[in-house]
Amino acid sequence: RLIHFGLGPHPGQDEVVENQLMAALDDGVVSDIVVAKNESEAEALWRVRHSISEAEKPEGASLKHDISVPIARMGEFLERGERIFATAWPDARLRWR
Repeated sequence: RLIHFGLGPHPGQDEVVENQLMAALDDGVVSDIVVAKNESEAEALWRVRHSISEAEKPEGASLKHDISVPIARMGEFLERGERIFATAWPDARLRWR
């Protein structure tokens, strides 16, 4: 699991969040963390995130939302989602495989 974290407008809060992320890394909850050191790096991280939508546009219409799923249940989530989509929209293509 990779977390991208951009610095926000509240340096005190950033320190708290960064400490929590480092604890999660130490505990093995996450395997890697990318923390922007400045505004330029934060903007670059957001550009990467938003470019995914741009890259998908040639494939046609798409629907996506940010979600959170426990890692242990990710496989179940994807399999159930695939079955639901196949029933509701047989011609839809899922891009997770």
